[in-house]
Amino acid sequence: MQRANFELNLITNKPTRSFYHELKDSLSNCNQFYFSVAFVHNSAISILSEELKIFNNSNKYGKIITTNYMNGTDPEALETLLQYNNIETKIYQTGSASHHNGFHTKGYIFDMGDSIKIYIGSSNLSQSALKSNQEWNLSVVTKADNLFDIIKEEFDYLWSESIELTPNYIDEYKQEYYTKYDSYDKELYNQILAFMNQSEAHMFLSDLSDFIDIDKNELKQKLTIDQKSLPRPNYMQEQALRRLHELRKQGESKALVIAATGTGKTFLAAFDALQINPLRVLFVVHREKILKEAIKAFKLIHPNKKMGLLTGNTKDYEQDYIFATNTMMSKTEVLNNYNQKAFDYIIIDEAHRSAASTYQKIINHFKPKFLLGMTATPERTDALNIFKLYDHNIAVEIRLREALHHNLVVPFHYFGINDIVTDLSDVNLSDIDKLAEKLNIKARVDMIIENIEDHVVKGKKRKALGFCVNIKHAKYMAEEFNRRGYSAVYLTGENDNQERDIAIERLENDDDTLSYIFTIDIFNEGIDIPSLNLVLMLRPTESPIIFTQQLGRGLRHYLNKEYLTVLDFIGNHNKTFLLPIALSGDKSYDKEDLMLMTKKDFFDIPGDTFIRLDEISKQRILSQLESVNFNEIKYLKEAYQEVKINMPYDEDRLYEYPMITQFGLEGIDPVRMIKKKGSYLKFVADIEDDDNLINIVGDNEKHEFIKFFDSQLPIKRVYEFAILRVLLDQKSMVRKDIFKSLWKYIESPSIEDFNHALNYLNHQYFSSTEKSKYGKPITIQDDNISLAESLMKKLNDSVYKDFVEHTIDYGLLRYMDDFGYHNYGYPFLKPYYSYNKIDIPHLARFNKSFQGMIMSGLIKIDKNFFVFVNLNKIAVKESINYADHFVSRSLFQWESPNSTSQVSSVGKDLINHQKRNINIHLLVRKFASNESINKGYSNELTYLGKMNVISFERNKPIRFLFKLDQIIPEGLYIKLTEVEI
Repeated sequence: MQRANFELNLITNKPTRSFYHELKDSLSNCNQFYFSVAFVHNSAISILSEELKIFNNSNKYGKIITTNYMNGTDPEALETLLQYNNIETKIYQTGSASHHNGFHTKGYIFDMGDSIKIYIGSSNLSQSALKSNQEWNLSVVTKADNLFDIIKEEFDYLWSESIELTPNYIDEYKQEYYTKYDSYDKELYNQILAFMNQSEAHMFLSDLSDFIDIDKNELKQKLTIDQKSLPRPNYMQEQALRRLHELRKQGESKALVIAATGTGKTFLAAFDALQINPLRVLFVVHREKILKEAIKAFKLIHPNKKMGLLTGNTKDYEQDYIFATNTMMSKTEVLNNYNQKAFDYIIIDEAHRSAASTYQKIINHFKPKFLLGMTATPERTDALNIFKLYDHNIAVEIRLREALHHNLVVPFHYFGINDIVTDLSDVNLSDIDKLAEKLNIKARVDMIIENIEDHVVKGKKRKALGFCVNIKHAKYMAEEFNRRGYSAVYLTGENDNQERDIAIERLENDDDTLSYIFTIDIFNEGIDIPSLNLVLMLRPTESPIIFTQQLGRGLRHYLNKEYLTVLDFIGNHNKTFLLPIALSGDKSYDKEDLMLMTKKDFFDIPGDTFIRLDEISKQRILSQLESVNFNEIKYLKEAYQEVKINMPYDEDRLYEYPMITQFGLEGIDPVRMIKKKGSYLKFVADIEDDDNLINIVGDNEKHEFIKFFDSQLPIKRVYEFAILRVLLDQKSMVRKDIFKSLWKYIESPSIEDFNHALNYLNHQYFSSTEKSKYGKPITIQDDNISLAESLMKKLNDSVYKDFVEHTIDYGLLRYMDDFGYHNYGYPFLKPYYSYNKIDIPHLARFNKSFQGMIMSGLIKIDKNFFVFVNLNKIAVKESINYADHFVSRSLFQWESPNSTSQVSSVGKDLINHQKRNINIHLLVRKFASNESINKGYSNELTYLGKMNVISFERNKPIRFLFKLDQIIPEGLYIKLTEVEI
């Protein structure tokens, strides 16, 4: 072949340039394409649906060859491809008389008009091959016709050897494809029976057979089987089981599990029961349907235990394991059947409800050896402090992004679609009736159905949940869908549990026509529809927390469920900027990051999840992000009111305003409210105009204490708040006993950090200004540590005490979410976490006032240098406009302060830091100007770890080239180096 000019690139699945991005762009710009690919999954067709639709509607032409080889192609994907007029698909039929060998090609050819683009490599058409797998695909761009001719000739040969894709072929292929799964069912069934026979668990055999006959899909979904194994714990369950074991070992009798919906909390409880082998177990939740599902899980793990239901319909009082509704179990006549120690192990599912009177009656009646609470949303509680109720023991905390990363839930394909029909520009979103009136129009229903047809792959029954603004809206949507031939019902709070369960069973039944349930908020939590494959967001997003809850309804793993489709219809209202907050999980509300993520379709979302906003919605969101200031009192008031409105109703509610713990970790950061007013208490007092709160704020001593606690949020070291937490309960303790209690929050606690924290709480490192501003919360007398007497007196005010306790508990909860139990050593810095400059001397155990160190770009504490860098020096004096920048993801150029020479003591320490056992730490931020900070951009620095000098030159300043110990993750590197301001 004659040598020609080529542009060659190796395409791997990097966050911002995956094979998905390559195919997406090439499909958008080509004149023709030719694919020869072994496996085609409906997940890939879904995420490329927009490009395929546009291509098909043009005067262009595409050809796809795929195969029946190993039944690796989804029948549903073939059904969708068959719908396209200008994209022709053929099947290379393996296992036939003429084709004995397999078919394993992965080639993609694009005619770009003035050039040819060819990809040959390892990626099939599946979501994981396009985004998350380790794949190598070589990209060749050339104008050489001879290369194209050679590859096209081979393609044409395969095309001639392939058969036409027809409806009849798909029907035949489906039989072949699903027979494969039927044979797998039989093999799995036989493996389980063989194991059970060998283990002599004969009592369970009949139950197991019945269980498989009733719901074999759920059995396969929940079991990981080899020849002689029981179901195995997943990542979340392993973490929790280890922690629960350690808690009990240390004498604890309560714990709370916080894990995203669908991650396996019920199975966790069943596994944990294996650890402690209780004689009797009580499992409590608010719905009978959840109890029945829980029994199935427990039977798999505990086949020899007798289990029964205690509900309005069934009365099993004497079984080993009782599964009861809270309403039934809390009845006095029922409780009287059991003494305090009747159950060794009690599990409260949906534990954020634990504060309700029915649950409190149960919890207060019994004295189990261990009480386990499980919830996805600990912030959705009203009355008692949920964390205090479980003795502040958090066994595990896994939110949505971590669950996606560890494949604990299915990935989702999110399509943000501009609502071209509805004008919401003049609507107050809190005026629900007016909003519903605007949304209830036939043209919008037509638009919704059109987008369902465009984005949801054909072939499988649609099992959809649509979230509406009110009953009128839900009813209207169901009626209009039925009118158009799409079977739908609507469910509201007016429907009883039986009506809801019947609708869900119909939706999950593949033989039933029901495909859509429209609802308001009754399905935000506590409803389990594992096979759900489509979520419709039909209301404006006003709360990231509610958005995440509704999204979570469809993320549970289920047999053959590769992903969840989410269609979000985005109107032209003034709260669209909340969407990137909900999608990114960014509790810091960093405007720069939010804008970058929006522009780049949230490239750092874990796993095989895809997020895509159409251009109109994207520009509307970006415009709002640019104009909104998350620090303005107007915005903060609106965010506060949104949390208040979404407080779940509870007859036992103590306050009509939210406590700080109710903000959770997925919505507005309440620390912004603290910074605006000095304390969260002051913020609430001003908004609510509550006389009692105003009086508390007016008590200077009270407010000085709570200002100090609030000023520490979010905490970056757990010791101070852990000490305060134990002292709030015990009032006074000896030093060694307090230190022993720290294991609840951190592994291998440091005595040096502990002593430094005590001195810090005692204001030993405070300037005179700081001492006059904040109350000193503790008193140290020899080995005895006590709450300050003045603080103890103030805590007699129950409302004030609640504010203090919620602040401490919020700090600990957020710390656990950010840091977990891991001990990051000395200095206590987590790689890639964000810090304020004032945090660093604190975490490095500096034993003087920190205030004088804020302005310096270089500080030294003991054997550690800390280098602080502003990457984009807006409005910086020329004299300090240092040439600091990344050379690559592992190399960084930095200039020392102007006064530093190579012969100065600082210069010598920097140059010879390795010989002198001195560590150099790098912390960077994008901006530091007052203008950018005032607009709501982040002022925090990201810790990038330690680095070593590679070379140096010049004097005053010295120019260094450093090599980082760890290569910066690509997603973070992009965030730090790409400027959107």
